[in-house]
Amino acid sequence: MAPNTTTQPVSKLQTGGPDLVRQAARKGAVALTRYGKTVAYLVSPGTRERQEELEEAANRALWAIDIERGLADLKRGDVSEWDEVYDAIKRELAP
Repeated sequence: MAPNTTTQPVSKLQTGGPDLVRQAARKGAVALTRYGKTVAYLVSPGTRERQEELEEAANRALWAIDIERGLADLKRGDVSEWDEVYDAIKRELAP
């Protein structure tokens, strides 16, 4: 979460909702807790955008790793026919 995340009880939303929104916009995020456990976050648009950018970068990195592994499999001759892959997926998804 954002480096300046503050923590507030979720009950504070009833009386201090607008203040919490302003606090999240200013600091990046507010963690909302119930009985001492975080149950939700209010985040600023900038914080959310950074989270989305990081998620996209992580997904691209994982995709690149999958491609590298696939190319290594191909070089080793470790390949499957489409029908085998399709059947394996059907079996995996069967109830």
